[in-house]
Amino acid sequence: MSPLISPLGNPAATWVPPPQWTIAQFQHLCTIDMDAMAPNDVSYINEYCSSWLFDKAPNQPIRANGTTSDPQNPEIGYATFGEAKTAWRQLFPVVGVLQV
Repeated sequence: MSPLISPLGNPAATWVPPPQWTIAQFQHLCTIDMDAMAPNDVSYINEYCSSWLFDKAPNQPIRANGTTSDPQNPEIGYATFGEAKTAWRQLFPVVGVLQV
């Protein structure tokens, strides 16, 4: 599970930023270096991760769909954090809290 910085396809066959992100904000996010330290850049990363946790931004698939390149329809993996979390919990249900 990992957030994927990617625009989303829509029914009009165009690409748009995830919900609640303007094109300018998304373009800025795409230019931030991996070693971001500026408070504004860290804030953008934090906001995008929050979007991902609430299924508003795509999850990085194991293998993207090479035909459509649409992160909402991966070939292998899950399109959203919520889908991936549900699948994980089905494989590894929470039985109880470990006592240490």
